[in-house]
Amino acid sequence: MYRTFGAMWQGWTKNLFPLMAGSRRRAAAEICLVFPWIPLLLLLGAPVGWRYPHFAGLTLLVMGLGLLAGRHAAYAAMLRRSHFPLSGIQFYVPAAALYCAALFASARRYARGTVTWKGREYPASMAAK
Repeated sequence: MYRTFGAMWQGWTKNLFPLMAGSRRRAAAEICLVFPWIPLLLLLGAPVGWRYPHFAGLTLLVMGLGLLAGRHAAYAAMLRRSHFPLSGIQFYVPAAALYCAALFASARRYARGTVTWKGREYPASMAAK
């Protein structure tokens, strides 16, 4: 359907926000639900934790890896139910980040009042709520 990343980005940013019923609250909830915020924050905090006693850094590292492994396991179950190969699990974090970025950009474009499609700008027909 899309031949380039730019075309895919335009198509997704044109269509994702309306799939959230044009609601900023639903879009924000979707971003919070899809992206693995807590595991990644724990992993980013692990180096800081090495400065403190009682294995704080190791605790943050183990908790972050455990939660991220849980998110990967849930994604693997979704892949299996959808009859996709499990090799796609390696793309979970980059795909979640790309999806969230496209949803955020789509909400921003609808709030601005125009969307771009195939090099042309169109008025956004759905008011951002």
